[in-house]
Amino acid sequence: MKKTLVFLAVLTLVLSLPTFADELITNGGFETGDFTGWTVTNQAGGSGNWYTTGATNAPLSGEPTVGPASGSFYAVSDQTGPGGHNLTQSFTLNGNTATLSFDMFVNDYDGGPFCNNGTDYTSGQVECAWVNILDSTGNTVLSNLYAGADPLSSNPNPYTSYSFDITGLGPGTYQLQFLEVDNQSFFNMGVDNVSINEAPEPGSIFLFGTGLAGLAGIIRRRIAN
Repeated sequence: MKKTLVFLAVLTLVLSLPTFADELITNGGFETGDFTGWTVTNQAGGSGNWYTTGATNAPLSGEPTVGPASGSFYAVSDQTGPGGHNLTQSFTLNGNTATLSFDMFVNDYDGGPFCNNGTDYTSGQVECAWVNILDSTGNTVLSNLYAGADPLSSNPNPYTSYSFDITGLGPGTYQLQFLEVDNQSFFNMGVDNVSINEAPEPGSIFLFGTGLAGLAGIIRRRIAN
């Protein structure tokens, strides 16, 4: 009886081990203190950039922020004049269940958002943040997940946690884009804890289960002896 109880306890522990999803984003919390894994591009002639920081104020304008959502760093856009600032990372899906999540605030100091004049800071009134899924070249928006800004009245805004099922994109290589364009006043887009989790391949799950069953058998034989 004692051997049986020990076996059942060990088997329960083994079978309760989680099968972790694959993380497809590199440095999603910006804890390297830089943009390792990411690509930053700015519209020519504009002011500002994307920055990694742990401070509770934006690095150029000095406007207050809530700081990191977790850890020591987060990414934030800042400027002292009109500009467009693009933060991207490529990822590849295998066609399994995939979820994109991130924490974000968008502090707008001009009463926007103004998103209808496109993403060129030299064309019309624009004060807007976007989160998009692009094709592998970065030239085509396949899915717009966010367009807007948080309320001016609650600056500095807290983080909002976002989650999207992106399984429908299907197998292929894509780019995740955080884009901020403004030509009105200060505008700070803050991002942290970016993650794309894709479920393991069905074959991997089968092999994992087979391995657990084999391990359980070994444990049972050793207990029996």
